[in-house]
Amino acid sequence: MYNKINKKKKIILAIWADPSYYLATIFTAQFLSKNQFDVDLIYRRSSPKNNIIDSIEFGDNTKLLPSGNARSGWCNKIDYAKFVIKLIMLVRKERPEVVIGYNKLGLLASFAATKIFSKTRLIYHNYDFDISLLRDFMGKNELLAARNANLTIFPALGRSQEYKSIAKLTKDPLSVLNCYSLSYSIKKSGELNKILQYKGLSFDKLVIRLGMIGPFHAIKATIRSMLEWKGNWGFILGGIASEAYLAELYQLVEELGLENRIIILPSISQNLWYDILSSGDLGVSLYDFDPKNIGHNYMAGTSQKLNGYFVAGIPSIVPNTPDFKLFVDKYETSKLADALDPKSIAKAVNSLLLDTEEYNQYCKNVRKAFKSEFNFEKQFKPVFDWINDPYV
Repeated sequence: MYNKINKKKKIILAIWADPSYYLATIFTAQFLSKNQFDVDLIYRRSSPKNNIIDSIEFGDNTKLLPSGNARSGWCNKIDYAKFVIKLIMLVRKERPEVVIGYNKLGLLASFAATKIFSKTRLIYHNYDFDISLLRDFMGKNELLAARNANLTIFPALGRSQEYKSIAKLTKDPLSVLNCYSLSYSIKKSGELNKILQYKGLSFDKLVIRLGMIGPFHAIKATIRSMLEWKGNWGFILGGIASEAYLAELYQLVEELGLENRIIILPSISQNLWYDILSSGDLGVSLYDFDPKNIGHNYMAGTSQKLNGYFVAGIPSIVPNTPDFKLFVDKYETSKLADALDPKSIAKAVNSLLLDTEEYNQYCKNVRKAFKSEFNFEKQFKPVFDWINDPYV
């Protein structure tokens, strides 16, 4: 898609987290690796039970450099200090063209390294931020580092505008949505079907919801909405969850008598994740609206759940927030619902799954939107052009 440069250049990606859970980081490493860059990805190790990084492809020219041991308290602070030193030494050795620091702690470490070696340009790629956390010591240092970055990136235009105002950035940030690559293919493994057979369950349609299982995602409202679904449709809920929240969900499912209509999978492999995605007929991407929560107020096109449904080619249910209303009006890939109202959610589900003609049209709209707008290549092009321009 893009013109490749003739000589390989070095770029470092720094994230104090497991990069396996960040689509844009994965595809950035892949894309740069394919386009004549040597990529070093330095990151924090995940806990062994959540480790999926070995199953992720980051690119032939990408070197993975794990750091830390997913510890907490003072041990975590010591690990982070080692991470910063390791990054500084890496920048000193490699003298990369660019360092991309992800989120607050990736940015602060990258800022320290690029201040020492000033010929290296700094990109700040932010996935999420909490305004209240920008007022403490670390938050103020984040704002300072962001102001001194050569380029800032956010996963939504609304978030970039909010952050620009808060941080008093002198340059407009870029927006890169958390999209899948056009070349990405979902592999169907049959694992979900085995689970259904084991439980003796069979459904005509599957409604799916993948991602973090926790409060403020309208999960309980979605479960309650199932009482008014008008077909033999199952609900698959997969992702990481706390034991306390899982207990609340299991209790709710039992109270409503939905044990044979919902499957909760709190710990799933990468293969099962994509098997669920390839098996789903309708996706749920709901968020409780909160005027104080910048992230949830700008999720249209940003949500990794929503972009998973895009690559799978299925429509979705999204919240009726101002951000999503504009999104639905423009692309017609999703149905709006009040995330706090089970009846509204049920109405949206029934509307799509009972009308075959409308459902098929929405699927066509999803595929069209993915190819034209909601793909990594389209989103990343301005960043790639910036990286290849030594004069910006």
